[in-house]
Amino acid sequence: MNNEEQILHLLTNLNTRFDSLETRIGNIEQRLDNIEQRLDSLEIRMDKVEQRLDNLETDVSEIKADVKELQNKQNLLIKNFDNNVNELRKSFASVNNCANELNRKIDDLQDGFNVLNDRQFITEKTVARLKIVNKVG
Repeated sequence: MNNEEQILHLLTNLNTRFDSLETRIGNIEQRLDNIEQRLDSLEIRMDKVEQRLDNLETDVSEIKADVKELQNKQNLLIKNFDNNVNELRKSFASVNNCANELNRKIDDLQDGFNVLNDRQFITEKTVARLKIVNKVG
C-alpha cells in the first residue's frame, strides 16, 4: 500500500469515525432534549404539587379555625346546659318546697277536720243526752 492509499484509507476511517461521532452527538442531543422535556414536565408537576400543598395548608388553616369555632360553641353549649341544669335544680327545689308546704297545710286541714269531727261527735252526744234528759225530766 502506498502513501496515497494509506492516506485515503486513513481519511476514509476518519470520515467514518466523524460520521459515527456526529451520529452519537445527534443521539446525545436528542437525549438532552428528552431530558429537558422531562425536566419541564417535572417542573410543571412540581408547580402543581406546590399549589396542592398551598391549597392543603389553606384547608388545614380553615379546618383549624372551624374546629376552634366549634370548640367555642361546644363550650358555650356546655355552659348553657350547666346553667339550665342548675336552674332546673333550683326550680325542682322550689317545687319541692311548695309541695312540702302544701303537705303541711293539708295536714293542718286534716287536723282541723279531725277537731271538727271530734266536736261534732261531742255535740251529737250532748244533744242525745239532752234529749234523754228532756224525756226523763
